[in-house]
Amino acid sequence: MFSIMINGSQVGFFPGRRGLRQGDPMSPYLFLIVMQVLSNQLDVGADEGRFSLHQWCSDPQITHLAFADDLFIFSWANSQSAEGIKDLLSSFGRASGLTANFHKSAIFFGATGRATRLSITNTMGMKEGQSLSVVCNKLKKVSQIRDANGWDLPRPQSTSLIEIWDSVSTIKMLRPGDADKIIWSPNPRGVYSLCSAWESIRFRHREVRWHSLVWAKPGVPRFSFVAWMAACGGLLTQDKMVRHKMLDRSKCILCQCHVENENHLFFRCSYSKQVWLEILKFNGHSRRRHGTWNGELDWMAAKWKGQSLKAQIKRLSFSASVYYIWHERNQRIFHNSFLPPSQVIWRISTSVKEFFSGKLGVTVDTPQNREFCSAWNLQPSFHVRVPTWIKWQPPDEGVVCLNSNGSVDQFRAGWGCLFRDSSGVPLFAQAGGCAIQPILLMELEAIKRGLLLAREKAVAHTHGSMHCFILSLVIVLCIDVSLAARHLLDTLEPVAPPPALTLPTIPTLPKPILPPMPTTSLPSLPSVPTLPMPTLPPLPSTQLPTLPKPALPPLPTMPTIPTLPKVALPPLSAFPLPTIPTSIPFIPTSIPFFSPPPSTPSP
Repeated sequence: MFSIMINGSQVGFFPGRRGLRQGDPMSPYLFLIVMQVLSNQLDVGADEGRFSLHQWCSDPQITHLAFADDLFIFSWANSQSAEGIKDLLSSFGRASGLTANFHKSAIFFGATGRATRLSITNTMGMKEGQSLSVVCNKLKKVSQIRDANGWDLPRPQSTSLIEIWDSVSTIKMLRPGDADKIIWSPNPRGVYSLCSAWESIRFRHREVRWHSLVWAKPGVPRFSFVAWMAACGGLLTQDKMVRHKMLDRSKCILCQCHVENENHLFFRCSYSKQVWLEILKFNGHSRRRHGTWNGELDWMAAKWKGQSLKAQIKRLSFSASVYYIWHERNQRIFHNSFLPPSQVIWRISTSVKEFFSGKLGVTVDTPQNREFCSAWNLQPSFHVRVPTWIKWQPPDEGVVCLNSNGSVDQFRAGWGCLFRDSSGVPLFAQAGGCAIQPILLMELEAIKRGLLLAREKAVAHTHGSMHCFILSLVIVLCIDVSLAARHLLDTLEPVAPPPALTLPTIPTLPKPILPPMPTTSLPSLPSVPTLPMPTLPPLPSTQLPTLPKPALPPLPTMPTIPTLPKVALPPLSAFPLPTIPTSIPFIPTSIPFFSPPPSTPSP
């Protein structure tokens, strides 16, 4: 019944014959009530098998979605389901008066054959709609692939196909007349593969420091894999399960106190803390841990690098600790099996010992190495290292020597300089570091810092000589090093040229006059005659006679030795004196600077 308001007063009632008008407050409620009838009919029709649901809509069961006056019905693509849905819509139209306009409706298909699609559209009397797009921003997706692979085609909005063809045709021909051949540049052999294509377009994350810690060799693959998953946050901890609605709440199974995530499970948990502290003691570390799990990873990666036996054992103990903590967590959740921290520590130490038992080589015999191997119950072969002494050439008396060096590793660089006197006693030193730089620049940085420190410490005593030394060093380095290194020396303050050195005049030495050699006369010696062999009488058979002593004649006089001639000596002018250099050579092996005497200039 309807009524009319005239001058604020209600006048009479009359019945409605054409339903509610559009915009009436009762219209939405009435529409929902009527559409609920259609919703119930579709649910009952699916249960009775009048049309079949798709497998993706069966659990939970979704037969339709309604948005105001738009209706989506989900069904399997076959003729029986199409006829069932059409009968349900027709019966609802006859009961409510709301009939579907099949000419304005459409059917969307998935992976369905053409014959089936034609049969269903003919049965329903609807047209086939275009497939829904699965890419939100097609141009953005395509442009990323284009930019990543170096394509340089203009966008269609700003040019035409003819201009695109012109831009492609400007590519120079390497061999005119030869057949074209596809070459895949990311592969060294030019062969295309799916793996190389993915490697060329995939997004690469920044390099992490703990890569060598997790994937160290030698190692156990299952230990390294779990440690890698824990380091990059890939383990399915309970906090992730709560975010994915797989659990209602997250609680650490090891300590029953806090939310379980990687930072808590492997670092802050009281159970894991006992394991880590004991493993750190085995490795010879007694310190406070870093504040976060990532900070601890960076510290271990920086300290436990190298190929020594100690470094290999430390890296394996890390991955084994992560593996067995994660294993204990899973045992408690899935098998209700509980172990104390001491048992987990025993498993870690046993795994490390068994792995290195057959791989122990020869290590240096030091107290630290023996204590370390004893903590892990390992018995390698020890040998005594013979120290290699490096000879250091001390400077002269009153001269200070500067020793400098630069070093570079994977992530940082450093420099250092040290001053010693003629006795080798260190006087003062300086060191520092910076971001990664070439090794040549770090060597020059160490020299520069040493020169600046020397000028600061010894200005009152060696001001003039120090400037002379800096100028000599700049001249030598500018000749020998590259332009990339020379800019480092430009930061030194300009110095005044050194005073000219005056060398004293060396007097000419007089030629010595040698006296004549005197003649020496030797006495004449007579010639010695040959003595005849005396004839001895035959010896008797019984007694030997006594032989008389023969009388020897006096020795004759020796003959006269002839006089030796005089030897003519060459004059001294034939032996020229060495030329004294007028400049002092610079020796770059050490860096001395000289303190001049108080009265005379330094040569």
